[in-house]
Amino acid sequence: MGMKLGVVTNTYDRFVRTILQHAGLMAQFDVVVSADTLPERKPHPAPLHHACSALEVTPERALFVGDSRNDAEAARAARMPMVCATYGYNEGKPVDDLPCLAFLSAMGELPSLLRRWARGERP
Repeated sequence: MGMKLGVVTNTYDRFVRTILQHAGLMAQFDVVVSADTLPERKPHPAPLHHACSALEVTPERALFVGDSRNDAEAARAARMPMVCATYGYNEGKPVDDLPCLAFLSAMGELPSLLRRWARGERP
């Protein structure tokens, strides 16, 4: 779809890159911001701002996909719209009360959401 993609995680770089390479996903991402990229970690907005800067997009024009309260706090602090995956690392706490534009029950739902996003529609 011609969109730039990034990963922002509180996992250390050596683990993230190994996981992404093992899953065959590393080439899909234009930037990886990990726990040791910056002094700050999510929920601080700096990692999200760093990714946006690397991707040459403003936070308002980006869409963050998260799976936890920590992610929602980071997105809010960064002033970045967010959609929530209802599965993943959520510390055992449901995400359905988080301030998200939409909820994804499977990653396969993301492409149609992104197509709508690219047309200027909001989920």
